[in-house]
Amino acid sequence: MSKNKDDFDDKFFNKLLIVMTLSSFIGFTFLSFYARKKEKSPDRLGRKECFLVQKNLSEKADKFDKDFKTKLIVTSNKSWVKLIEKDYIKAQPVDPQCSKSDHYRRDQMSNVFCLYHGSFKGYSNDYSEAILGKADCKNK
Repeated sequence: MSKNKDDFDDKFFNKLLIVMTLSSFIGFTFLSFYARKKEKSPDRLGRKECFLVQKNLSEKADKFDKDFKTKLIVTSNKSWVKLIEKDYIKAQPVDPQCSKSDHYRRDQMSNVFCLYHGSFKGYSNDYSEAILGKADCKNK
C-alpha cells in the first residue's frame, strides 16, 4: 500500500510541477508582451521632448549664470533673449507640443520648468499647478 501512495505522491508532484512551469511561462510571456507594448507607446503629452528642451535650457542658463556671475530669472519667453544675444541658444524656446506658446520659465532657485508639462527635475515652487502638469496647452 505504501508503494501506491508513493506513486500517487510522485504523479501529483510531477503534475504540479508541470502546471507551475506552464503558468510561469504564460505569465512571463504576457508580462514581456505588456512591457514591450508600453515601451513602444507614444508619449501622448509630449513630455520627453519638452523635458529635453528644459534640460538644454537649464544647462545653458547655468553656464550663463556662471560666466556673467548673475542669476537669470525667466518670467516670460522675452527673458530668454539674453541667452540668444550672448549665443547660448539660437532661438526662443518652443514647447514641441504647443508651438505657439510661451511656456518655459526659470525661477530664483535655477529650476527650469514648463507651464504645461511641469519640471523635468520634479521641483515644486510658486507655480505648483504647472509643476504638476495641470496647465492646459490651448495653442496645439
